[in-house]
Amino acid sequence: MEEEKKPLLLPAASMDKKKTVLLPLPSVQLVAMYALFTASLLAIAFGCTLIVNTPCASSPFSSFFPCTASTEARDAEENALLNVALWCSAPQAAAAALALLLPAHRRRITFVALLLAGGNHVMCARIVFVDLADYTGTIRRALTFLGAVEILALAVGDLLGFLVLLFGEDE
Repeated sequence: MEEEKKPLLLPAASMDKKKTVLLPLPSVQLVAMYALFTASLLAIAFGCTLIVNTPCASSPFSSFFPCTASTEARDAEENALLNVALWCSAPQAAAAALALLLPAHRRRITFVALLLAGGNHVMCARIVFVDLADYTGTIRRALTFLGAVEILALAVGDLLGFLVLLFGEDE
């Protein structure tokens, strides 16, 4: 007696089960819009910081933020980080725009945009804490709190974006 051999099917691979939808939203497009939004926001903020970065004597904000002696090394580090962040924002925005416009390879391009966003957000965190070294007292505590909230929000956004791209449905 010959037994018929049936192929073993795992429950996840059976054809009669319907595909479960994890995220009903167009997930890749939302992540690409997040990457484009953060690239634009950070480019504007860092560009304004480079333009408005004036010496203490001529600063219109000296009544709000008291001038403290900043070292040349700290200023050089901050300017280098700002320039790198601006140069990182451009390809991040370009990759996010391509992910929104091109239907092919959308998920891969969004991964690239989100990786660039993560690098940009790390530089943003470093810039915030380089700036904090210049302030003391209550202003330093307030800026530390705001900087920590900003960095936490960006980190959560990046992690959620990666999770959506990894576990979201294909479009």
